[in-house]
Amino acid sequence: TEGKDVSFTVSGLEAEKAYDLYYVAQDKAGNYTVSIGMITIHTLDSNMPTVTQEFTKYNGTDTTTPYPNTDIRLVFSEAVQTVDTNTTLVQLYQNVIQAGDNDAAAREAMANFLRNSIKLYVDTGNGRPEVVPEAINGTDKTKDEWVIDYRYAEITLEDGKTVVTFPTKDVDNVSALNLQSGVEYYFEIEAGTIADTS
Repeated sequence: TEGKDVSFTVSGLEAEKAYDLYYVAQDKAGNYTVSIGMITIHTLDSNMPTVTQEFTKYNGTDTTTPYPNTDIRLVFSEAVQTVDTNTTLVQLYQNVIQAGDNDAAAREAMANFLRNSIKLYVDTGNGRPEVVPEAINGTDKTKDEWVIDYRYAEITLEDGKTVVTFPTKDVDNVSALNLQSGVEYYFEIEAGTIADTS
């Protein structure tokens, strides 16, 4: 019936998984809709997402000792979203891509979320780590001191896992990282800012 919600049970699904559910509608005369609809459903997930850090350039086979020109990939154990708006992190980046040449507002929206939820610290050697200097609007990335620029992060979904990549590029104005050799950095995920999509 038009305008009425329909409920049904799907059985045999595994816990902590996402499924694409395809559907069509049928009218009283038995005719089916031409288009096929799709929604993604998530089964119960009582585990918090975890995150691992990967480097793309490192010393020989020692993947824990990156070069300063490495990209850093934060790989979540599953698809994740913002806690406050339930926007997937991938959607934040898709908004940047879809904006094309007019991407400044979308980049800043993504950066605002990332800077408040994923902080990069430097080990100062005195037992008190400090948040690294960030490139923001107005930063001259060729002269000013900066280590991270959240506006140029890239966020993808790989095998159902959200991957936040901070690339180091040869062109400073589009690079997300400006790491120094011999310095120890680490990321911290702020509690209560990122959740899984179930």
